[in-house]
Amino acid sequence: SCPNTPIGVDVDARGCPIDSDNDGVADYKDRCPGTPFGQAVDQWGCSEPGEQLAVLENVNFDFDKATLRADARAVLQQVATTLRNNPNIGVSIVGHTDATGPESYNMGLSTRRARAARDFLTRAGVDGHRMGVEGKGESQPAASNGSSAGRAKNRRVEFIVTSK
Repeated sequence: SCPNTPIGVDVDARGCPIDSDNDGVADYKDRCPGTPFGQAVDQWGCSEPGEQLAVLENVNFDFDKATLRADARAVLQQVATTLRNNPNIGVSIVGHTDATGPESYNMGLSTRRARAARDFLTRAGVDGHRMGVEGKGESQPAASNGSSAGRAKNRRVEFIVTSK
């Protein structure tokens, strides 16, 4: 049902070119395979410039630490894979803290946390130019700072994926 399919192109049961990520651009033309479902793409299958694509899973930290925990490394491996497989996207790495301690100290700690995540991703093969780092300190809590569980949720790094 696709008579204009070039010779040698992988086709589906109907004889049409395969589009693995269902973005409307056949794999043989798709310069950005693995585009998230429902994402607006250009003629090459790449996300439209400047658009926020997703917020990936957060990485959490221990109290007053900027060192990566084992569970954080597992999440960061997934983030690295996503970035390596999608060369048209970048990521904003945003560090946060709970409200314990002076605000000025927490700003520095949140930046160190974001840098720790960026450094891991760089070692995992992600180009540093695709990543921005920002510390927000205690200014954007994800949960109440009134409980230890809430404070633990606030000690985090977020990954906001955008097209380059």
